[in-house]
Amino acid sequence: MATVKISKRKRAEEALQESEERFRNAFEYAAIGMAIVSTDGLFLKVNRSLVEMLGYSEQALLATNFQAVTHPDDLDVGIKYMQQMLAGGIDSCQFEKRYVHKLGHEVWALLSFSLLRDSESRPLYFISQIQDISGRKRAEEALQKAREELEGRVERQMLRRNPYRLTFRELTVLHLVGAGRADKEIGLELGISPLTASKHISNILGKMSAASRTEASVRAVKEGLLD
Repeated sequence: MATVKISKRKRAEEALQESEERFRNAFEYAAIGMAIVSTDGLFLKVNRSLVEMLGYSEQALLATNFQAVTHPDDLDVGIKYMQQMLAGGIDSCQFEKRYVHKLGHEVWALLSFSLLRDSESRPLYFISQIQDISGRKRAEEALQKAREELEGRVERQMLRRNPYRLTFRELTVLHLVGAGRADKEIGLELGISPLTASKHISNILGKMSAASRTEASVRAVKEGLLD
């Protein structure tokens, strides 16, 4: 009987070791940044992806806290969520925030983190997953800038002449049609569905008595509706 108990305990210990090893490997080699953070905000463990994302060495990160590498304008929201979790209001959260790279530039990230508690529900530490979304943010900013420039041209155009009584949105769509954009592309640039873009185009063709997009574009250029 004693031998059986020892054997079971040994298997349990081996299973626990295997589980811990799998966690260590999943943590260390994850494609996104990962960190274990104390309830005070100190980094207790960080993986390679986070080190590469922020430009600091592992030792440098472990010697500081998440507040030190967070953009000042985004600090309050993270602290608020931490306080809510510690108080038992929520178990986990996800939001976008900016970190500050060692070289000084901003790093946009999608942060997901949760609080791990012991068997008596006492807080132990936070587990954070940090996905770099800087590329997506740059694309969104470029799209927004292009949209604002387009709307600026449309506003100036409306001050000149608008014989077909096109709405601001219809004039905006007309500019994109004249640039050769498809319904899906128009929808993406204006933040509307391709179906809505198609309806706007139908309205434009009807108001202009044009049989096609090409005819509407050519007429708009001749009449000064398009630059």
